[in-house]
Amino acid sequence: MKRKSWGIKLLGIALITGVSWATISPVSAQTTSSTGEKKTTESKELSKREKNAKLAITPEIDETDIIAVVGEKGQLTIDILDFGEDVQIENLMDISIKDEKILTIDEAGKWEALEAGETELEVTFTFSDKELKQIKELYPNQELTIAEEAQILKVTIASAEDITTTDLETIDITPTFDVSKITTEVNGTGQITVAPIGGVSEIKGTFKAHGHDESIIKVEESGKWTALSAGKTTFVLDFELSEETRKEIQEKHPDKELIKTAIAQIVEVEVTAEKQIRSIDLNTGFDTQSITALVGDTGKLNANPIEGIENKGGSFYPDADTSDIITVDEQGNWIAQKAGTTTLFVAHIPSDQTIAAVAASFPEGTEVAFPSILAYEKIEVTITDPVVVKPTGDSGQKPVGELPKTGEEDGAMLLSLGILSSGTALAVMNDRKKRMNKI
Repeated sequence: MKRKSWGIKLLGIALITGVSWATISPVSAQTTSSTGEKKTTESKELSKREKNAKLAITPEIDETDIIAVVGEKGQLTIDILDFGEDVQIENLMDISIKDEKILTIDEAGKWEALEAGETELEVTFTFSDKELKQIKELYPNQELTIAEEAQILKVTIASAEDITTTDLETIDITPTFDVSKITTEVNGTGQITVAPIGGVSEIKGTFKAHGHDESIIKVEESGKWTALSAGKTTFVLDFELSEETRKEIQEKHPDKELIKTAIAQIVEVEVTAEKQIRSIDLNTGFDTQSITALVGDTGKLNANPIEGIENKGGSFYPDADTSDIITVDEQGNWIAQKAGTTTLFVAHIPSDQTIAAVAASFPEGTEVAFPSILAYEKIEVTITDPVVVKPTGDSGQKPVGELPKTGEEDGAMLLSLGILSSGTALAVMNDRKKRMNKI
């Protein structure tokens, strides 16, 4: 029987693996220690005929401590005997930590450093009765032994600001910048900053940029940059600490030597032409500001063009409820319902096709903005009842429905005939006059 281990890789100062030790298959007979050295697990193949031999089945943790920086993540590396496919081992690790504010860890051994400080981690292993029975059946002649004491790991977490000063004779004051590439438009601006050094957060000094096309970008000693024209370039960025900041770092670490170990940083720059932004008002109004009609008349509202583009389709929305006098549907069609006057407020939302056509009418590179605020247009409405007039004997016109007086036979005749065309009415009147002359 061989001891099985889980493959890991060294990342920073923490051991990281992306999978749970309880679910992965053994990948090799090697593992990596916290110092980065590889070690080979001794073969522990036991003869099933060797009676009364003791078999230690407690897993072992490779790490003796965890040293990390706040924000780092990792996982414990476990060595466990390989019992083969006949024995399924699950969830045998019990982990407890004294101060969970410093480090958090789950049942699979995955941990994350939360804040600077020191604490201890205790790990114990427990096999289930079913697992012990399977192992015993596999090795009936051996005496299984399990360590009862917890395995203790010391945990030391440092802050990012202090990590360069831990147990060092020197302090690296090489600046670390917050930028490696600048992508912007013409007239764009920005500020380069330096990360904290040696526990000092406010770093003062002078930025130096050289080797670039100064017609494309300007970098000031304060770290402020301004994009001047479209194009691509690179510049070498360096930073000279002020005497004030250097003194502040030295006072924090009087026994340390301040050294600068890294070379200047290369920054890539890409500046594109400034976008032309056009804000387009969609509230262009309608082809009429008033409606004067008779009851029963119909018509249609039409939205005015937008930037010269025909404003077809879209949706119309009347604000006030004026349906007793006039109604307007979503297509802009109106119907005069009854006599009266009112003020109609209507908003219009252009169709997607119209908006796309407007945007496409501008030069390439222009950013077209369409404000979402819609204005209601005011339309004055006057609706009247239709009036039918008829000719009378001497008085000229008389409203339909008024009874004729004695002798007004022509009027009575017109009333009884109803509404006639002007030609028909004239013929009837001439016929009546001929009859009167004969009498």
